Amino acid sequence: MIRFAIYDDAQWIKVIKEEIIEHMTEAHMIDTFTNAKDLLLHHQRRAYDIVLLGIKKPGITEFDTGRMIKLEDPDCILCFITDHESFVKLGYQYNIFRFISKSCLSVDIKEMLAKAITKLQKERNIVVVKQNRSIHRVQIKEILYV
Repeated sequence: MIRFAIYDDAQWIKVIKEEIIEHMTEAHMIDTFTNAKDLLLHHQRRAYDIVLLGIKKPGITEFDTGRMIKLEDPDCILCFITDHESFVKLGYQYNIFRFISKSCLSVDIKEMLAKAITKLQKERNIVVVKQNRSIHRVQIKEILYV
């Protein structure tokens, strides 16, 4: 099962969620958040596979939230959703998977899902290990002793 988290305004969450549901063929779970603190708390417990963050202004909580997610879980697929193309350069600092334009939402989400699912399928033989406040994904073939 692919675990999604969406963080944005309530009206955009509904639209983004509908697009994901329309284009998903695999089993999935979608949690939605309008509060960054709630997203971070749930991510520590659940380790989402794909996190979609709505970005409105530079330097505000959305970028900080993205940074914290990547610090805790470097393998998480992080996507920024925005209408502001000027944020693309900032995204490189956070090692994001994709920028999704709100004006091309359907096309961009469909493309992102295809690439993300391919990436996740390659990593499917993994175990998620939570240690302190960090999340590690370990390939089963790398485990020597339990």
